[in-house]
Formats: sequence, C-alpha cells, structure tokens
Amino acid sequence: MAWWQVSDGYLQDHLIEHLMDAGRTAEAEAVASDLRWVQTRLHQRGPTAPWRDLDGIASPTARALAADIARAAHLLSPTNPPHALDAILSSRLTALSHWDDQPHPMVHHHLTNRWPPPDLPNRSLLRALTGSTAAVQALAFSPDGTLLATAGDDQCVRLWNPATGACQRTLVGHEGRIRAVAFSPDGTLLATADDDRRTRVWDPATGVCLSIVHGRIPRAVAFSPDGMVLADVAGDGCIWGRDPATGTVLRRLTGPIGGVKAVAFSPDGSLLATAGEDGWARIWNAATGTLRHSLTDHISGSGAVAFSPDGRMLATGGEDRRVRLWNTATGAALQTLSGHEGYVNATMFSPDGTLLATAGYDRSVRLWDPVTGTALRTLSGHEGYVNTLAFSPDGTLLAIAGHDRAVRLRNPATGTISDEGTGVRELAVAAGSQLVTADDDGRVRIRDAMTGTISHVLTDYARGVRTVAFSPDGTSLATVGEDGQMWVWDPSTAIPAPAFGTESIRGIRSAAYNSDGTVLATADAHRTLHLRDPATGAVWRTFTTGNRASHTLAFSPDGRLLAAVGHDDAVWLWNIETGNVQHTLTHDSAQSLQAVAFRADGEMLATADERGAVFLWNPTTGTLRGVLTGHEGPVGALAFGGPWLATAGDDATLRIWDPDAGTVLTLMRTDSPLRCCNWSLDGRVLYAGGRRGLFAYDYHRNTGNSP
Repeated sequence: MAWWQVSDGYLQDHLIEHLMDAGRTAEAEAVASDLRWVQTRLHQRGPTAPWRDLDGIASPTARALAADIARAAHLLSPTNPPHALDAILSSRLTALSHWDDQPHPMVHHHLTNRWPPPDLPNRSLLRALTGSTAAVQALAFSPDGTLLATAGDDQCVRLWNPATGACQRTLVGHEGRIRAVAFSPDGTLLATADDDRRTRVWDPATGVCLSIVHGRIPRAVAFSPDGMVLADVAGDGCIWGRDPATGTVLRRLTGPIGGVKAVAFSPDGSLLATAGEDGWARIWNAATGTLRHSLTDHISGSGAVAFSPDGRMLATGGEDRRVRLWNTATGAALQTLSGHEGYVNATMFSPDGTLLATAGYDRSVRLWDPVTGTALRTLSGHEGYVNTLAFSPDGTLLAIAGHDRAVRLRNPATGTISDEGTGVRELAVAAGSQLVTADDDGRVRIRDAMTGTISHVLTDYARGVRTVAFSPDGTSLATVGEDGQMWVWDPSTAIPAPAFGTESIRGIRSAAYNSDGTVLATADAHRTLHLRDPATGAVWRTFTTGNRASHTLAFSPDGRLLAAVGHDDAVWLWNIETGNVQHTLTHDSAQSLQAVAFRADGEMLATADERGAVFLWNPTTGTLRGVLTGHEGPVGALAFGGPWLATAGDDATLRIWDPDAGTVLTLMRTDSPLRCCNWSLDGRVLYAGGRRGLFAYDYHRNTGNSP
C-alpha cells in the first residue's frame, strides 16, 4: 500500500496536525499539497478535509493551495462512478500552478484536460456554496460574520459557515418563494418573508421558528439598527413597523408609496428608504412615518436601495439599468452610474463605504467608487440573473447569488475587469484535425482540433449562428444563422461558395451531411426537410415532417436513414431511398427532444430530452432498447464515439456511457451549463461547449482490471 492510501481514519484526520506539532512544517506542507493525498482525503471526508489540512499550515503557498481547493469545492461532491471524482479534481487543479506537475495516476475510464477549462474562476472567487435547488432570491450575513443566510424559490432557508462552506442548518416551513431575509442587529433573530403571505422570525442558533406574521405578500424585510422594529413591505405597497418578538404593529407608513420592492434603514435608524415599482425611491422619517424626500430619475421601476455606512448617501437601482446616488439630507442627485446591461436588482455599500456593489440581469456584479462614480471592477461568471448580494461585516467577503442557484463568496478587493469567455452554441469536427464552433458573439471560428488555435473567423451572421455542420472529409462547412440563411464555406480559405437561391435559404433551422459528404440535409421552419447537392444547393428530394420545426438532423452511418427531432416528443426516421417515414419513435415519458445521434454500427439511435433522460432505440425495428438517467436537467447534446455515448447537459456535466450496459463509465463536471458535445474522429478527444467557452478532454480507457 502506498503512503497516501493509508486507510486509518485517525491517521488521515490528524497526520498534518501531528507533523505541525512536531515542528515538521515543511513535511506537513509536502504531504497536504500532494494531489494523491488530496484525493484520499476527498474520498474520505469531502473537500473540507484537504482544505483544512492546507489552511492550517501557516505558509503563503499552503494558503494559496487551500484557496484553490475551496474554489473548486462545490464541484467535488461524490460521483457515480466514484472514481470520476479524481478526474474532476485533477481537471480543476492541474491547470493551476504547483498542481500541474504532480502525479495523478488513474486506472479507470477518465477524462483529462487537453487545454485548461475556460470556466476556471479568477482569484476573486473564494468559495461557491451549492445545495439550493432553485433560484436564490435573498441572503444576509449575521452581524458577527459567522453565518450566512440564503433563501429563495426552493422555500428553504440555509445557514452556512462562510469560512468552511458547510451548511450548518436548513430551516423549513415556508410554503412559498422566499423573497427576503434579515438578521437582527444582535444576531439572535432571523426574519424571512415568503409569497405565502407569511413573515417568519427564527432563532438562528436552534432553528426554531419563534413567530409567524400573516398578512399580504411581503416583498422585503429589515430590522432597525436598535433591533426594536422589524419593517416588512407588502406587495400592495403597505409598509409595516412591527415588534419583532410579537409581530404587533407599531406603525404604518402612509403616503404615495406605490408598489414597494425594497426597504432599508439608515445606520442611525432615523430614516427608512423604499424603492417602488413606479420608479420612485422615497426617504421617510422612521419614527413618525412622514415622507421626507421623493426621489425620481429612474424611467421605470426602482428595485434596490442601500444607505452608505455614514448615512449621507443613498444608492438606488432600477429597471432602466442605471444606479443613482442621492444626498439623503437634501434629496439631491449626486451621481448616475451607467454600465449594467440589464435591470439592477441589488445595491450595497461596503462596511467602510469605499465600495458600492451593484448587480442585476446582466449576470454581473460591478464595483464602484461611490465618491467619484468610477467603475473599478466587474465580477462575472454567474450563469443567470444576479438577484442579491451582501458584504460581510468586516468587508472581506462579498456574497452573490441568483438564478443559477449557487452562492459565490468573492474577495471584493481582487478580480479582473471580466472573467467571461465567449460562449459556444454548437460545434463540429472533421478530418484533418479541424474543429468549428458557433459562438455567442455571432461568429463561427475554425480551429485546430488538437490545440484549439483559431485559424479563421467567419462573421457574416449579425444575428448569431444556430448550426454548423462539417462534411466528413473537412472540405465543406455549412453554417446556418438565426436569420435562417445558410452558407457553405471552404474551411481552408474561409471563402463562401455562391449563396443558394434566395427563396430556398429562408427559414432554415438545421443542417447535416451524410457520411460520405454527397448529401446535405436541411430543415426549415415549415416542417420541411430538403436533401441537397452540397456543391450546388439543388434540392433533389423533399420530406414533410410532423415535427414542430426540426432543429437537429442526423444521418445513419450508411446514409440510408435520416433522423429529425424538434421540440416535441417524437423522432421522425426517414428512408432516404424511398422517401417514406420508416418509423416515428415516441415514448410516454419523453418530453421536448433536444438531440439525436446514430452509433457507428448503425444499430443504435440515441435521443435526449429536456428532463435529462436519454432514450436508446433500435432504428431498424423502431423499438426502445433502454433509457439512461442521471442528468439533472435538460440534455442538449449527445454524440457517439465508437461504442461509447457522450452526453452534455444543463447540469454542467459531461458523461460517457456504455449504452449497452446502461452504465456511466466516467463523467466530468464543469462550472457552467453545457450546450453541445462531439468526439474527434478517432474517439480519443471529447469536446464540449457552453456559455463559458470550449472544453476539450482526452479520453483514457480503463487501464486496470475494473470495468
């Protein structure tokens, strides 16, 4: 047995500690930073164990390596099969300094990076907290910073340790989406508000619900700085000041308040600010409930308010994509901050007042100097709308959450202007080591499949690219735009062939070549399939399908069958020679099919649907051979590589299956949803694309005795 394979639990848990106590710090660091030891600890106790081993060593190198593990920890939960976890760990670490030259022996089927994953986070990300099963709508730090409360559409409140990333408690009982959370100033109470017309007050130490206030649907909650008043905002615009212990109404704000979406107390408790659907922000006297200032400059709804720590400034954000800063004493406008490309959902000042963080529908968080209005940094990498953010009390953490369900803890002092890559919608491979991608910026990029190096960029699609298809020999490339126009290119020169007839190219949705490149199939928006001569575009056969506008086509390896799927529950299988429908493949549980592919021997057809199921068919008989399950969400792509089947999904996993056995051979996790996948022609490299860019993995088959 190798030293890193020691199985004694006590020794695993305390070896680093004992080495440190013996003054053997260098040896402790060497062990804790060995990838083989990290793998052992990961399987034994989860990602917190190897992180603790390194975080407890007082050296800059060890702390930096601990941070690397913390940034990847949300991807390191147990896998099926278990050995895939080692490959995921290696994928996230070996692209980083120190880890890249370490041995990481694996004998099972596994994937290794051909080039660094495009979704590796920048150093501003400290940790990602996962566990929420739906969008996160609200979060708040406890006053001492030891707890982070998060809540949202899954109707659960989670209490996290932000230092370790551990979920310490889950509070249940809400029966609607939770819109707001707030800690009392002393940290002994936690208020939460949901769409079921209830505001609950909890003891965060025990998880006990202390009181429930019934009323109109609450939009926001906030404690006064002295903890004596809990303000909650109802959907009809009513703002109530309550005794947080009993729920007794102490006061109610009156005036032209409109539909209120956010509320905040000033640091001294003398003022209360609200943001309304009418585009107005209002400042109230918190003690009397009288209106002090009405602030308007947002063209449409205002959804966020925050006071600066000294109470002299108020930040508001709204649907007009702008952030505005106001003088709370006079109501005068101070600054207008522009840069967001969507609604602004959240604003918050850092505890020292030197930073203003804003977030919204453009999936980014922007950090500003509130005095000068200068944009300092943009933190990106979020896979959906950002709904909420909060600084820790000491200002060292910025918690961010939204529609992608993850809560990210970032260091607000570091970061880049942007860590976003260019998303990949579709990809195709061909002979001669050629790879083409259709990207989110509307460009088609032709690349070297072995290195990812870009040789040509095609930019003729102003509205974006929907589909790309290579002829198998790599001499012809078809691209279909969102505008329905198809071009055929010479990929070696990036020069287009003459455009097809004006009428014939309108409304095209997808395209595919047969195995010898002599037929190009296209599908349009009118349920029609055309078989064309790739050289001229001439149509020599037309089929009418029952699909709602087929979006994916695939030829059988012998070219005799053509499969078409649309966003419905059927696969249409055409006999090319006769022009007849050979089979219409349906299954009771299949919903909105996303992809289709034939195996190389022609004896299996695979389809995938929006619920994550993969259906395996016999294309000759039209019978169902099996159903593969495991993905948690839509599967947007699948591809056969020899006998194996690769699938890619919105759950950010890439899986390789033995379809005959119905088992997963290995899988890879990414930090962003995947849209497409394909194999190199020799089946040794697996490519995948998603919103964060292009992934490439070398596939290693089992080298041991394990299946």
